[in-house]
Amino acid sequence: MKKQTILFLFFILVSSLGFSQKNTYFGGELAMTGDVFDMNDPCGLLTSTNLITGYWGFSVGQEINRNLLIETGFFIKYYDVGYGYSSGFGNVGFSSNAFDSRQIPVRLKARFNLLKDRLFLTTTVGYHFGFNYDYGDDYGSGGSETIIGNDTVNMSYTVRALSKDFSLIETGVGLEFALFDGFIVSLSSSYYAGLKKIYQMDITRKDADCISTDSYGISKGSYWSVAFGVKYAVSNLWKKK
Repeated sequence: MKKQTILFLFFILVSSLGFSQKNTYFGGELAMTGDVFDMNDPCGLLTSTNLITGYWGFSVGQEINRNLLIETGFFIKYYDVGYGYSSGFGNVGFSSNAFDSRQIPVRLKARFNLLKDRLFLTTTVGYHFGFNYDYGDDYGSGGSETIIGNDTVNMSYTVRALSKDFSLIETGVGLEFALFDGFIVSLSSSYYAGLKKIYQMDITRKDADCISTDSYGISKGSYWSVAFGVKYAVSNLWKKK
């Protein structure tokens, strides 16, 4: 984590020295996210369920030219774990918090002017270094008993970590609105693809038709997001001097 912090500070220094005639931005982001958690159940009863979480944090961006920006930052992302199954009342979902992560992105953003330098389309590609902040802690266990028709389904689970750090590849698209000199608000959507397995839920399920100790759900840290952001061209503060 120290290496990533040093790189982040180095980025800020380079921004202030090497691009003094370009805009440097500081801002914040708040997002709703949906975690991707894949289920494997030999009995065919368990499925994935909606895992709606979120992230928040701040970013620092540096213009390379009028239409291209490089960006980094620091984000706190919450991950959930869970499963779904069919019951007599339709699909039922269970979820709980898995762990909290810290993520440092390096993003490249392209901007396309849609309306009089006020409305811009943006595209984003980037790499995120992720750190499992709760690694080593007890992820917990639990279970449930559900009556489906004349049958009773019993399930128990444990959650375990597979990796302390992880990587994500981001691709996204969004809109930026320039409200006044140097102040921008944005709305964007991204998908973050994980590269290795980072946590797993082991599930034992039992009913009249099937008993399985090999069911599990697994995550590579992948998720989608819908984010709202604000940023300001802090370089205006020294350009006006």
